[in-house]
Amino acid sequence: MRVCADSPLIDPALVEAAIADFLRGDVDLVTNTYPQRTAPHGQSIEVVSADALRTAVERQRRKTDREHVTPYLYSHPTVFRIRNFLPDGDAWAESTAVDLEEDLARVEAILLESARSSARTGTSDLLRLAEQDAA
Repeated sequence: MRVCADSPLIDPALVEAAIADFLRGDVDLVTNTYPQRTAPHGQSIEVVSADALRTAVERQRRKTDREHVTPYLYSHPTVFRIRNFLPDGDAWAESTAVDLEEDLARVEAILLESARSSARTGTSDLLRLAEQDAA
């Protein structure tokens, strides 16, 4: 499973759904970013088989292929079985990625609001809490 460090609000339900999709089998990579993005930035998930990663490492020749984990797989869609993951349930359009100081401040506010709430919350709930607090 690959989730980037700039995604501190990754939705646990989305992670579980991606893993369940991967475990259905007949796939090397399940993602919500390729060939089209089906989730906002900050909610990107990739579930990759160990065999696919081993094959990619063995075949990589360019330095740029080793810079990130999965671009080699995406650039060889006839070799690797890639399935685009489309999650069920709530969808949100806002980015939850932390790329700028403003993003960090927003995430901190969302987490503070979540701490005030006694209910267990998913990412879509966190975003609603933050919107209510801002109103």
